[in-house]
Formats: sequence, C-alpha cells, structure tokens
Amino acid sequence: MDKNFSIIGKSLPRSDAFDKVTGVLHQFVSDIKLPGMLHMKILRSPVTHARIKSIDVSRAENLPGVFATVTYKDMIEYDYPKGPPHLGILKLDERVRFIGDEVVAVAAETEEIAEEALDLLKVEYEPLPVIHNREEALAKKAFEIHSGSGNVQGGNPYEEKEGDIAAGFDASDVTVEVNTKLPNASKSVAEPRGYIVAWNLANNSLEVWDTEKSLYRTRNELADFLRIPRHNIRAHCIFSGGDYGSKGQAKYKALTALASKKSGRPVKYLGSRFESCQDEGPKYKTEWWGKMGFKKDGTITAKEIVAFSNIGAYGNATPPEMAPVVIQSYVGPFRFNHTGYYTNKPNTAGMRGWGTIDAVICVEILLDLAAEKLGIDPIEIRLKNYVKPPQKTHLDHYMIGVDGATVLTRHLKQAKESIGWSEKWKGFGKPYSLNGTKRKGIGFSARIHNVDAWMSACNMMWNIDGKLIVYAGVANQGQGSDTVSKMIAAEVAGARYEDTFVALGDTAMNPTTASASGQGLTESNGTAVKLAAEDLKRNTIKTASSYLKLNPVNLDIKNSFVYVKGTEPEQGTPISIITAKLGEIYGYGVFVPPFGQTTHGYAFVDVEVDTETGKVEILNIVAADNCGHAINPRNAMQGAEGARMFNLTMALLEDSVFDPNDLRRLNFAQINSDGELLSVDSPPQTSILVEEPTPFSYVWGAVGITEGAGTATCVALANAFYNATGVRIYEFPLTPARVLQVLHKV
Repeated sequence: MDKNFSIIGKSLPRSDAFDKVTGVLHQFVSDIKLPGMLHMKILRSPVTHARIKSIDVSRAENLPGVFATVTYKDMIEYDYPKGPPHLGILKLDERVRFIGDEVVAVAAETEEIAEEALDLLKVEYEPLPVIHNREEALAKKAFEIHSGSGNVQGGNPYEEKEGDIAAGFDASDVTVEVNTKLPNASKSVAEPRGYIVAWNLANNSLEVWDTEKSLYRTRNELADFLRIPRHNIRAHCIFSGGDYGSKGQAKYKALTALASKKSGRPVKYLGSRFESCQDEGPKYKTEWWGKMGFKKDGTITAKEIVAFSNIGAYGNATPPEMAPVVIQSYVGPFRFNHTGYYTNKPNTAGMRGWGTIDAVICVEILLDLAAEKLGIDPIEIRLKNYVKPPQKTHLDHYMIGVDGATVLTRHLKQAKESIGWSEKWKGFGKPYSLNGTKRKGIGFSARIHNVDAWMSACNMMWNIDGKLIVYAGVANQGQGSDTVSKMIAAEVAGARYEDTFVALGDTAMNPTTASASGQGLTESNGTAVKLAAEDLKRNTIKTASSYLKLNPVNLDIKNSFVYVKGTEPEQGTPISIITAKLGEIYGYGVFVPPFGQTTHGYAFVDVEVDTETGKVEILNIVAADNCGHAINPRNAMQGAEGARMFNLTMALLEDSVFDPNDLRRLNFAQINSDGELLSVDSPPQTSILVEEPTPFSYVWGAVGITEGAGTATCVALANAFYNATGVRIYEFPLTPARVLQVLHKV
C-alpha cells in the first residue's frame, strides 16, 4: 500500500458535518420556499383493488386556493418508453392496486387547503378480486394485477444455472437443505420523501429539487416520460434525511411536475410519516429454499436455490439477478430460480443490502449446516470453497476480483481474539455460558456483495482565488461522498484540503455523475474525480510553466503551490497568483467502468438468549470488510457499523403487519410491538478494515462497503442463536414471540 499520501488514508471529519449539526445549512425540502409555490397533497385509495369508475374533481377545483388537480386522465398522453408498463414507476392508471395507492393529486396555496380539497373529491370504485398470497397470485387463471404479467415480475421466473447440478448431487457424500424467510422490513428514514418542481411554460422547461440517489436519473426519467429534451430539465441535489431505497419512485416527481404544469406555479410535495409507512416501499418479503451437496472433505459439489418474493402491487426493485453472484462466490455448479410475484400488498422496493442479503442468509446457513454435519470448522469450510479470482460471474458486468479466502484470513487472528473465539466456540449447538434461563453463544458468517458500476464524470477548476472547486454532482444522502471526493481531488490535484470545495449536485453545472447506490460511488465517482484532478494538474503545470518561464518537467503542485521539484512547496508560487493573473484553470475526467465487482467480508456475533422471555441480546460484534484501500478510514467504519445496525434491526425486530383480509398495513410505527433499536441500544462493535486492493478499482484499489457490510451479521446472529440454544431458527425477525415458539415455550 502506498504510504506517500498527505490526505488519503486520514480519518478527516465529514466536510458537511459542522454545518448540518449547527443548522447553518437549510437545504432540506421542507426548508425551501419559492415565490408563488403551491403545496401538493395526494388522495389515496381506501380500497385494496378496484377499477376507478369515475372521478369528480369539480368541488375541489372550485375551492379557493386550489390551482390544480392531477388524475390518471392527465397522464394518458404520456408514457414511459423503457421497461414493462406494469412496473408502475411513473403513471397512474384507471386501477388502484393496494390501500394507499395514488388516485388524485391536489396543488393549493397551503397544505391545509390542499388537505381540505381532498375531502371534496368524489371517486367511485368498482371492486376487483384481491390477491393475498403466493398461492392466489400463481394459481391457474388467477386475476392479473397487471394485465399480461401472469402476476409474475417480468412475466416469467428468473433462472440462472451453470454446470451439471444433477451430477454434482450424485457425487456428493452429504446434502443439506434449508428454508429461510425474511420480512417486509421498513427503511424508517428520518425524512419522508419530498420534491419541488417548477415548470416554466414559456420555454417548456423544468427545474427540480430532489433528494433521490441520482439527479441524472431524475432528469432522464422525467424527460423521457414528459417528452421534454433532457437539457430542458435542471435538477438540484438537496440534503437528504436518509434514503435506504425509499425515495427512488419517480411517480411522485411526475405528479408534482404535472401539477406545476397545470397551475403554472412551482409545486412542493412533502409526504407525511403516515404516507411513508403506506407507500415507502418496504423490503420485499422472501422465502428461499436451498440445497447443497458436499464431499466428505467439505468440497461443494452442487448448489440449488429456489426463491419467491412477494413484491406487492408494483415491486419495482426485486434483485434476483444479483443472487447468483453470491452463489458463484463458492465453487461448484449451481441452479438459481426466482419468482417475484404480485399481490395487493403495498409496493416494495430495494433496501440497504439490496441484491445479496437474502442469498447470503440462505447460502451461509447451508454452509454452517454442512460444516456441522461433516465435523468441519465453520471458517475452514468457507476457506476451502471460495472461487479463485479473477472470475467473471453469470453477469458479464460483475467480476469476482479479490480472493475471498485472502480477505477472510487477513486480520482473522485479530478478529478471533477480539470476540474471544477460542474461549467461546464450544462446537455447533453448544452454549459457552449457562446462567439460569440465559444462554450465550457465538456465531460466524462470511458474505459477498456486489459493487455497482456507473459511468461518472467530473469537472474541476482552480477558481480566480486559487480555490479548488469540484463539480461531481453526487447526491448527498449522508454517506460522506462529498468528503471522499474532496480528499481525492485535493490529494491528486495538489490542493490544500481546506482550499477544496465540492459543489452540490446540479445538472446545469455538473456533468453526469454516478448514482449514490449499490455502494459504487467510491469507485465510479472517485475515479472520475481522480481523472479530473490528474487532468487539472497537467493543465496547471502547463499554464504555470508558461507564466513562470520554467520547464514543466521540473514542476509539481502541493499545498496549492506550484513549485520546483526538490524544493519546499511553500517556496513556490501560490496557485492564487497564477489564476488571478491568467484566470481559472480547468480539468475534466470521465470514467466508464468495464464491469462491476464484488467485495468480501465476515462477522462474528456474540449473543445471549433468555429462554424464558425470548429476548435476544447482542453482546458484541466483530466484523471485517474489504474496502481495498481506505480513503477515509473512520468514515468507512462508521458506514459499515451503520449497515450492521440497520440489518440487525431487521433481523431482531422489524416486519410489516397487514390485515389478512384487505391487506392494509397495520403497524404504522414502522416497527413491531417489541420496540426499535436506538443508538443507545447499539451493541459494542469492532470494525476491521481489510485493505486488499481490488485489481479492477482505479482509486488505489478502493471499493465501497457500506451496503454489504451489514449482510453477514444476520447470519452470524442466527448461527449464534443456534449455538446458544441448540435450536435452529430460519425465519426473521427473531422477536421474543418467535423465539419462544421455536423453543416450544408457547
């Protein structure tokens, strides 16, 4: 690892932290007020599944202060040209498919007037059959929630396979099987979704203020849907109070845009907490069946997984294509089959850990079952079966670039010592402590997660005062990407860190930038920033050499000074003098990644289970994640720790409860009655950053970790529960009621 950095590798404070906590920044949706701005509210369906027979908006439109209503009839002339129409991303239509589905939007001078107008709307519904579950959804001649879909996302199950699994199972000495279930966990973000759209009727252009992951996706989706040239839409990034997959639905932006068009005024939509619970898109509920074959020495001979996901009424983000990446991280032929099916539950969406958490839980529990059956150490069975990189996965745009065994063995001794593995590991199904009704156990799991690959570009300049301005356009959702961009830019361009500033995203000012999703920003945006800084440095040295009458070969830049190599930077010429004389100097970088890649990690979890009350208490977590090269170690560790807490809340507490008849959501606190993990409830965590550079990263081998870091803890928790109690548990969350049930105490 290169140690000659002055900025990279330091745990610098977040560049936006002080302004946020002191309230200096007022860039959240609720803080923005535009001249003449209206407020939009949405009438939602009170019925589960119906055809809209009629909508009467006359009384609402005649209410003083109301300027526009938007119904599905206003959307008929528009269509989204990409993807299946039943994804429900942008359009309202003449049907409602769950309680809470959007029916009419009203824009008025105040929120109170808009709310009053909702009561004046008259809608007549024709009930349609309700699809409650998988059996009803996939039955022959089932009523289709989306015409032509067969109630299956994409129209057919998704399948990937490699090799001859029948021969693999025939050659096995031992087989293991498991059925796992994951809940409809909620994102529970601090800030509900919100948008502002101003449609300029004079030149048919839009200005959008958004908290979504990608300003450029917002711009492109709205442009394509509304048939407006993309350059006629300007999207601004504003600070977000969290996302985790809850703010990607462009339908609300389309509604807000049409309300602005009809009214001729800017329109703000700010959803309520209740609406977030109704329609934020919780994680899809999944059921997985898995089977693996093994030789006596622990070598995998075959893998087969069949999965079902209840994606609700729309379900625009089920990730079956990612699951085989997890399966392919271990040797042996495989078959993976996934069916995402529609029901009349509220729509679902991706959530932190998207794409792999379900597969990690199924695959890793199978490995523990096999290790126990074969009498092999749970860590050794994983080390034995990792594929050797580089290996292309079934998705050509994802590569396994780092050896999982290498990641697992790096710092393994430290991790074991920190958790007390040698003292606490007593074997499968054996607690290390018994104290009345309380039993303690320790568990382990590995994990793999995909790193998305996005095209990204960056502009950079020394301004007239010699300050380095970075135009990267990344959505600021609290992940610290601005700080990482600032560090990379300052390091490579030769600026002082305090002289470097990252501009907020703005599609009119910044080039197209990567989406803040799939933990791909570090590589995609980071590489674009690095390339722009390299270009800027070359241009600066060229400009300075002409101004200073010096050979460019002899010049370098550091601490915002151009200086002669072999001398101290401060003996050179400040950039500010050069730009004051010659004007701004620019650099540009664009990165088109050839493919995405994967990251590995692992976790140990120490738990105590009270067999009388069913309470599961996490005593300690020790986890290691490969970040390739830590740009900002503290920021990376904080992100990883947040990911673990996020997934542990799902594993221990969270599920969505629905009425069995009309499927309305019942628990609007977004948690169940057992409570919620707060920061004060956070168990001790030891975060270990493994710096094993990936060969496919262009930012010194660095990759993101803050989605995948949480996926191993769920399995390690389940394995620790078994070792504490001697009873396997395969369904989450591990609420006291479920624990007592599996322990046969109720």
